[in-house]
Amino acid sequence: MEPIVPRRISSTLTAALACAILLGCSAGPRILQGNRTDYNHHLQASNKEELLMNLVRIRYLEPPLFMQVSSISANFGINTNVSVSGMYQNGLGFPHGSTVTGMAGYGFLENPTIIYAPIQGKQYAQRMLTEVSMSNFVLLARGGWSVRYLIKVLAIRIGGLDNQEPFQPVSGMMDTAENDRRFSEFTELIKAMEVRGDLEFVGIDQSTQGSERGILQLSFKDASERDTFEHLLGVNISETLLPSGRIVATIQLTPVRDLMDQPDVERDTVPLKLKNVFEVFWSLSAGINVPEEDLASGRALRVERPLSNLDTTASIVPRMHIKYSDSPPKNAYAAVNVRGHWFYIDDGDADSKLMLMLLSSVYSLQTEPVPAGQPLLTLPVSK
Repeated sequence: MEPIVPRRISSTLTAALACAILLGCSAGPRILQGNRTDYNHHLQASNKEELLMNLVRIRYLEPPLFMQVSSISANFGINTNVSVSGMYQNGLGFPHGSTVTGMAGYGFLENPTIIYAPIQGKQYAQRMLTEVSMSNFVLLARGGWSVRYLIKVLAIRIGGLDNQEPFQPVSGMMDTAENDRRFSEFTELIKAMEVRGDLEFVGIDQSTQGSERGILQLSFKDASERDTFEHLLGVNISETLLPSGRIVATIQLTPVRDLMDQPDVERDTVPLKLKNVFEVFWSLSAGINVPEEDLASGRALRVERPLSNLDTTASIVPRMHIKYSDSPPKNAYAAVNVRGHWFYIDDGDADSKLMLMLLSSVYSLQTEPVPAGQPLLTLPVSK
């Protein structure tokens, strides 16, 4: 007699096949949902750590090095399998009748490839040693960054005021103290005008010499405020008196290179000397809390001017505070291990996090796409 396959064997096989197909079909969207955010999260954390690591390197007088992530690709594979085993009887006297077992499953395989491009040579020098352009300065201001923050972090000098650096030795104590007082008063004035909404960049102008000028519109609440602004910067500005009594003026921030021998500037023109990216890193590295033994031995650079002397008014601009620990820190916003110490920014330190965000924005504005043909480091990741 021809054997007859019991109906439950057929139905079990069908169910197993359907299960495998459904698992395979539904895996793709779930892969996209989980892995895209994972890659995004870890790339962002890696960028923060690289910025922090290079700040620490500079404080230890080591050359910084950046690795630009050129691309990330990942191949995903899904393997499905179905197996059925069993036995049946056709009048052979098995006590429990026919039995069948069906199995369905799938396997998931991920093969990511990360491509890095080392920033080095002429490309590195141009990126780090080129001054922040006036257009980028204005872009940051119009993008929401406080003008007083930008002046404190990015400017070497504005008008007749020097932005004293923490690694700069103190010379001419009275002149230095007076400059610091005037600079503090100026940034407080800028802060008050920003809070009122009376200060705004309205665009970029191209001078006859080819340099860019930032056009800054100001609204003074009275003549006294205008006089203070002119006195602190050492400039003369034209003005328009509104019926409300407010005074409106427009000035041009003009980038300069040599501040030692500047001719008399035009009315409504304020000279502004901006830092390059390396100088921005250099200045912010003063906020690193370095072990005393590293300072005493000369392994790390000692700050010549205490930060308390630089910021006579605490509200001028947040300072970056980078702590160190001999063990992995808890609750860290970003942490790196350098020379056997953990250097980190506390996740509750909003000021330092803000400054790292600004540093990231400044560095990104200097970054260009990796040119074709440049040597790349490709890292296939296997499990």
